Amino acid sequence: MKKVMSLFLSLTTAFLIITASVPVAFAAEYNGKCGSNVFWTLDTFTGELVISGSGSMSDYSADSAPSWSTYQSYIKSVTVSDGVTSVGAYSFYNITGYKYQKMTDVSLSSSVELIGDYAFRGCKSLTAVIGTGVEQIGEYAFRSCESLSALNLISVVSVGNGAFSYCTGITALPIPASVTTIGSSAFKGCSGITSLTLPDNITSLGNQAFADCTGLTAVEFSASEITQRVYGVFNGSGADGGMNVTFGDNVTAVVEGLFENCSNINEVTFGSAVTSVGDFSFYGSGVKSVVIPASVKTIGSYAFSLCNSLVSFSVDSSNTAFSAGSNGELMNKAKTYIYRYPSGRTESSYTLPTTVRIIAVGAFSGDDDLVTVDTSYTVTINDYAFTMCQSLSSVTLTLVSTLKPYAFADCNSLSAVSAPKLKTVGEYTFFGCDELTDLSGFTAMTEISSYAFSNIQGIKTLTIPSTVTAIGDYAFNNCDNLATLTVPSNVKNIHTGAFANCDNLNSVILEEGITTVYQYAFLNCPALLSVKIPASVTQIGTAAFGYKQSGTAYSAISGFKIYCYSGTAGYTYAQNHSSRLSYEVVTDGIEEDSASPEIPSRQPVENIDIFNLVFSLISKLLELIMNLI
Repeated sequence: MKKVMSLFLSLTTAFLIITASVPVAFAAEYNGKCGSNVFWTLDTFTGELVISGSGSMSDYSADSAPSWSTYQSYIKSVTVSDGVTSVGAYSFYNITGYKYQKMTDVSLSSSVELIGDYAFRGCKSLTAVIGTGVEQIGEYAFRSCESLSALNLISVVSVGNGAFSYCTGITALPIPASVTTIGSSAFKGCSGITSLTLPDNITSLGNQAFADCTGLTAVEFSASEITQRVYGVFNGSGADGGMNVTFGDNVTAVVEGLFENCSNINEVTFGSAVTSVGDFSFYGSGVKSVVIPASVKTIGSYAFSLCNSLVSFSVDSSNTAFSAGSNGELMNKAKTYIYRYPSGRTESSYTLPTTVRIIAVGAFSGDDDLVTVDTSYTVTINDYAFTMCQSLSSVTLTLVSTLKPYAFADCNSLSAVSAPKLKTVGEYTFFGCDELTDLSGFTAMTEISSYAFSNIQGIKTLTIPSTVTAIGDYAFNNCDNLATLTVPSNVKNIHTGAFANCDNLNSVILEEGITTVYQYAFLNCPALLSVKIPASVTQIGTAAFGYKQSGTAYSAISGFKIYCYSGTAGYTYAQNHSSRLSYEVVTDGIEEDSASPEIPSRQPVENIDIFNLVFSLISKLLELIMNLI
């Protein structure tokens, strides 16, 4: 019996010691302060955390957690009592992924007006938030709350950036009349939402607010007061079967970028009051057909560019500004201006109607099927008109005299250009057109603008056309396969970096007549080991010849030699760089040593026969007088 009692006492003592060493495990209640007049109490048996008092809670941070965080593993629900006006920033922050795993419900009294930034971020088990007085939801307040499905926004005015991003459990999102502001990425990645109505009361909509909502099948847009440019609000959104977009009859303007890069958009229906469609509004979207109502008066640049599923435009017959062409093109009423060719068409060749005189900004950009385009009657081709037309191999520009910037940039298959009247090639016009091998089609070109033919790998041998007078900044920059170059006498100016970074350039002929070679004109051309500078050159810029660059440092190319004429700008450049570059002085093409150039002999004046010279002059004068008599 004594042994039994002794064993019982030992076990009891051990139990009490263990209990004392882990008070959290058996404590029933903990409490603390979380604001000037706000307190918290946690009942570990029920798992309920009650926040009570008056005024606002304290704000916390990722590095400074509230005191209840020590007991977070017990928290199942949170109740914020009447009198408390906010939930502090980072109050239940769960970026680490292991905290607040049991917390499923949050009940907020009507006095709570603000949920702070990151307040519940990452609480993966949270299913419901009930609060009828909340007006402002802070940035990323509920981000990645994957189980959140019950959401009450009845009094909300402002939803912060990323507030509900990646809350994949939300299936219904009624937006009440109180909401005026939805921040950037506010509902990004909410893949459970299937339909959405944006009411008229919304006045501010952030970039990518509903991006990657891959369950959306229908969007009704009636937010008529949004006027600012937005980027990709629905970028990547839409169910696999497509998403239909309808604009309310109160909407007068489709703002810039609204459905930009929304690849799964299927159909668009404009309301009867829409008068303008903004720049980039459907850029890169998956829209298949567009009906332009009678009310539309303006359509912005790139509004329907890179819409690779778009097969046709239809225009209401009562529309006074637009019409549709026989190939589904969007044109002006008189059909002299083509706004957009539907890039979903699969034809490989296209001849613009004979009435067309102007091709709009980005009108053909991104078309993947066109191989040949005949613009025989077109006079003006605007910026980005054919940029990124990957299959385009030949183009006829019969009447075009000026090409605007980026007109054919990144047309990787373009190899043949016929442009008999083209004089000015704009900036980046043929940038990245790798299959272009020469400039033989540019028989009237006088000006090559900055970067006009840069990043072209197909050019190996280049003779600048005899009509060209100026080569712009970096005009042929990064033409890595260019090996031989001839710049004729009619070119007066070779501008900054015109032939920089041409890795294989090894032969350059600069003809007499060139006057200015600007800085870095041939910088980073490691295969170029010599150059003869014409006597006509009067100005040479910094590191124009014989240098390479690494970071901000410039160093001479080993073995580089300059051939120049004594007393010229070339000679001055050579002398100024003689410590790094070698040079030789030339006369009439005969190379001579720079250390002791031969000076033409001159007869001393004392050796000239003055008598015979004077007699000869008198004889010629008498002969002239006799002829006059």
